[in-house]
Amino acid sequence: MLPAQENFEKMHSKPNMGWTLTLKTVLLSFFVLMLIALLVATVMSFDIRATGKRLLVLGFSIGAFCLLLTILLVTLRSKAPKYTDILVDDNGLHEYGKDAPALSLLYKSLDVNNEGGAYDVLFTDQGYTETNSELCVFIKDESGNTSIQAVAFRVFFTPDGNALKRHFIKGIMRFRPDLRIDPEALKWYRIATQDYLHINHKCSQV
Repeated sequence: MLPAQENFEKMHSKPNMGWTLTLKTVLLSFFVLMLIALLVATVMSFDIRATGKRLLVLGFSIGAFCLLLTILLVTLRSKAPKYTDILVDDNGLHEYGKDAPALSLLYKSLDVNNEGGAYDVLFTDQGYTETNSELCVFIKDESGNTSIQAVAFRVFFTPDGNALKRHFIKGIMRFRPDLRIDPEALKWYRIATQDYLHINHKCSQV
């Protein structure tokens, strides 16, 4: 850990109520338009003369309409906790929300790579797709088991998500200098390699 006089500044997520409301409105409008389009397709299918084609279009339209309507109703009635705020401080990363239990990813809970890899903090696609890479860390649970976990936010929309993850990595550099960070993560979040080496060197002397 760095000397006490070198404080690690807290970083809060930016208020996103306006963006969230706008995005939700756009998505809801698109959803409603899709429902209307399927309803119109269902009505127009009765004008198709060929019985086979009419039944095919009618069946697809009704099925898709019912599926979308079910998804919409389930989403609107969802009681899942809604997180709205993120904080990165000298303990780790925390997410908060109204009537939602606080969730924390603490520096002290991070562990070394137990899969034999070269790094403990990764920037990887976890085998899914090369265009959907995520920041990943290794977490030790209360039972002593270590597993890989993506640093993913539960907040609906986070415009400064990369800045928060960058600050979280800098926290790892300060408070967990024993962990090896993937150069790809440093590159993606625009953290200079010399800064990483400099902070780790200072931590090792404390």
